[in-house]
Amino acid sequence: MNERSHSCREGDAEEIDIPPWLSWLVLFSVSSSLFVALVLNSNPYLTSSSGYADGGDMYSHQVEALYLKELLQNGTTDLWFDEVTLGYPFFLAYHPFPCLFTSGLMILAEP
Repeated sequence: MNERSHSCREGDAEEIDIPPWLSWLVLFSVSSSLFVALVLNSNPYLTSSSGYADGGDMYSHQVEALYLKELLQNGTTDLWFDEVTLGYPFFLAYHPFPCLFTSGLMILAEP
């Protein structure tokens, strides 16, 4: 074995390449950047602080999940979503599970 090879045996702690303080620094940096991103991007869904549309599509996902919830409750199988633009078939652009899961949670959480 050469000098740079490493093993996972106990007692080899002195051969760790990354110092513990660097691991903690990376963990803190990633965690704090996630927190800062959430704080900076927590505008209302439809408008920015100036009152103009910010271009996000979160509202369309919420409307889609609400519409699917109503379809599931009514037993309807028409999966044409006509609430945005001219309409499109459900699950054309996104995977179906998140929308189905959210709609199911809405049904379960409804009083």
